[in-house]
Amino acid sequence: MSKQSVCERIVEMTANKGYVTLYVAAVPITPDAEMDANDLIMKGVYSMTVEAGLPEPEMASVALDLFHSGTPLNVLDDFELYVIDAATGKVLDEDENHVPYSKIKLGCCDRFMGKILPHIYSIAVRAIGDDKQVINLGCARFADINKDAARSKAMDLFWDSRLDSASCRADFEIEQLL
Repeated sequence: MSKQSVCERIVEMTANKGYVTLYVAAVPITPDAEMDANDLIMKGVYSMTVEAGLPEPEMASVALDLFHSGTPLNVLDDFELYVIDAATGKVLDEDENHVPYSKIKLGCCDRFMGKILPHIYSIAVRAIGDDKQVINLGCARFADINKDAARSKAMDLFWDSRLDSASCRADFEIEQLL
């Protein structure tokens, strides 16, 4: 088996359509004056390409491995890292049992996307029927530019064809985390 360059892996994954794009948002949690000078420029959003079909926690772990292998942070504790599904805006949790760098070949680091950081919201979605019956549809974290856009992404994820909008309405509990 020959070694592939990062570019060759991106081309192969894209050609096979067997990939997903994830973003890693590197959010500083330490005041600029107290941060390592080299880390100040690392704030931002980075794009990763990861093989499709993996469980969400595994995809998140691969994306973080790719981020760490290509983005040198001198003081990791000065940052919160969020892995975001580019298609849905959902913030993914990493696999707690992941062995660091064990599956790094399942993806590649694409590029720096910019310094503008998204807001992170925790959103719980409930359906409330005309009969006042409440059904909890789900709760997840979402990244977007504002609360309304994040709420729309939550609705897209949790509202499904079983629910009739004529006989029930959506209710949201939203907390801004970042």
